[in-house]
Amino acid sequence: GFILEASPIQCLSLSTHKEFLDFQINYLNDNESKIPNNLHYKNYINLWLLLDEITDPMNMGAILRNAYYFRLNGVILSAKNCAPLSPVVNKASSGACEFLKIFKTSNPLSLLRLLKKNNWKIVGAVSPSKKANKILTISYDELYIHLSESPTLFIMGSE
Repeated sequence: GFILEASPIQCLSLSTHKEFLDFQINYLNDNESKIPNNLHYKNYINLWLLLDEITDPMNMGAILRNAYYFRLNGVILSAKNCAPLSPVVNKASSGACEFLKIFKTSNPLSLLRLLKKNNWKIVGAVSPSKKANKILTISYDELYIHLSESPTLFIMGSE
């Protein structure tokens, strides 16, 4: 017989968004030594993902699995509108959500304002349309340049 100690997956709650900025700065400082020597620090990609209205646990798990595979720094969930972390999400993520830094916020708009004020790039994906042309758009090739300039938050929402 084996005994397995298990506990729920923890999602770090942000009571103030300044906590996230402090965590992010400390995380980068702690992990700077882990950046390969051939990468200059300023070229290090600091990419986070904000999920809003992802209600299907299987989709949530698939997104978290990809976030882990692509080595994102972490994921922020909208506390009100996203599927909660659950065994279904964990299974769909193939266990990746156990290794990701996952935060939740009850006010994503406030977080976006704070990050923008602190020189973060905010990126979202939209399908081509006449309205999208009025918004600042960049090509896929240009995206890497923007990612290396400053911390970046990529927003995904609604299935």
